[in-house]
Amino acid sequence: MKVERRADHAVSETSCKSATGKSLADWFKVLDKHGGAALGRRLLTNWLLNDQKVEPWWSSTIVAEYEIARGDLAKDGKPKGYSICPTKSIKASAAICFKAFADAKALNAWFGPRHDVSLVEGGHWRNADGNRFTIRKVNPGKNIRLIAEAVRVDDAPTVLRFPK
Repeated sequence: MKVERRADHAVSETSCKSATGKSLADWFKVLDKHGGAALGRRLLTNWLLNDQKVEPWWSSTIVAEYEIARGDLAKDGKPKGYSICPTKSIKASAAICFKAFADAKALNAWFGPRHDVSLVEGGHWRNADGNRFTIRKVNPGKNIRLIAEAVRVDDAPTVLRFPK
């Protein structure tokens, strides 16, 4: 399994100006004047989209970059963002599911060849496709918390939960 993360567009002052007519810094001044981060992500994004006629992707991106620039952080002190949590139901016990993720040979069967895993807190999970994770926490038979390497905005862990 090869997971590739990339933006639809390059995000820079120049690319923003080319796409929207204003640089990020210019948009940040406009957003400050309009009411700033206190208005919230949804209102700011909708205002850019509907009133300023900024394309949807750029509207969301400008507001996300604005929040980071202005230090509008989530309760945990990290930049606001979204977490994605894919789920797959498997007809097997929690112990069997956990074992399938705890062993490099078993991971090879699930995700392709050449896995290297050290399933301890601070350990790693790597494979030939270039996927890299740091193991944050291990609760045998229950869940594994992973941090995907090269996560830009939010170091929120990926959680593998194994239902009973």
